[in-house]
Amino acid sequence: MSSYEKAKSLMKTGPARPTLYSVRIGGLDFSDNEYLDVFCSSVSIPGVSHSVLTTLGQENLGVRNQIPEAILFESPLQIEVIDNSEFRMYTAFKNLFDRTGIGANPGGPLINNQRTQRMNYYDNYTFAVDLFKLALPDPNRPKPPKISSTIRLGGESPSEPYDVVERYHFDTCYVTSISPIGLSSEAFDQYLRFRVALNFETYHTSGDLTSIILPTILL
Repeated sequence: MSSYEKAKSLMKTGPARPTLYSVRIGGLDFSDNEYLDVFCSSVSIPGVSHSVLTTLGQENLGVRNQIPEAILFESPLQIEVIDNSEFRMYTAFKNLFDRTGIGANPGGPLINNQRTQRMNYYDNYTFAVDLFKLALPDPNRPKPPKISSTIRLGGESPSEPYDVVERYHFDTCYVTSISPIGLSSEAFDQYLRFRVALNFETYHTSGDLTSIILPTILL
């Protein structure tokens, strides 16, 4: 059985905290991303896997081998948001969703009640998303040279800077679904939450953080 001292030496900076993260959505403006710093209540880092081909007896008779044929990125990226009384973030994400096609908001002010749908060109509505995994500040954590590796959360009263320990960059994203919103006269002491799913093609991690280009609100 592992001793307490051994466990402590192997985890000098403490366990990773799932509560420390920041999301930057390229399709939203600066103030909306500041809002997400505080009121994005959850986000899931998509997994990766292989699709495989099964071969029989390729090297040894009767032995099955599973050989990777492609790398799969488990799209979509999903986030959950607490909205304010003006439906600020629901409106922002619905506007992103509406960019995917003419007629996505039938009866809206831009198309004069036209209900015909026509999808827009792919490059006209896709954007990038960055997800930063953060950690409590640690002066002993190695910092990559010439790269800002801290981030402040919040707007007018920003937090103390957190260390950026990993960055996930999602390419060519778009809003593919917005969850139903349940309204109830009995939910008088609850926040209104909704989930947004963003499709993407691939994502990459920063590794040693040497490729990070941080937004202007970062240190």
